[in-house]
Amino acid sequence: MDTEARSAFLPQYRISKEKLQPFIVDHVENSKQISRAAQLEALDGVAALRPIFDKIAAKYAAIITPSVIDQAPFGQEYTGSAVFNVIWTALHTPVINVPGFWSEGMPVGLSLVAGRYRDQHLLAVAKEVGHILEVEGGLNITQLSWVA
Repeated sequence: MDTEARSAFLPQYRISKEKLQPFIVDHVENSKQISRAAQLEALDGVAALRPIFDKIAAKYAAIITPSVIDQAPFGQEYTGSAVFNVIWTALHTPVINVPGFWSEGMPVGLSLVAGRYRDQHLLAVAKEVGHILEVEGGLNITQLSWVA
């Protein structure tokens, strides 16, 4: 993410750098000084992990993992850290967030992950997990409010 965000956010950076979050500006400016060689080494390492993760994930209907460090933040200014999700993006796996529990009126998300190309399977699993959470009292769909 640190290296790919350089090019992804460059157009916005050139137009209005002052409107971007500081962490995005840091990505574009390569504040961590990540070299091209280090980027390629990391990308190759992740690519090698993909089939290994697929074999692990194939043993389960889905892998349940925390979505974020804590409950969802209040407001819309900051959606929270993506640190727990970048691995799934890097591994090219499908991941679905399920608001599993509540803390201080805000959802605490769980992520369901499957191996690559198992998107439809994961959608079916997520539907069942969501139903279980609702029945068992973890997720109360009536507590959700959507902002248009």
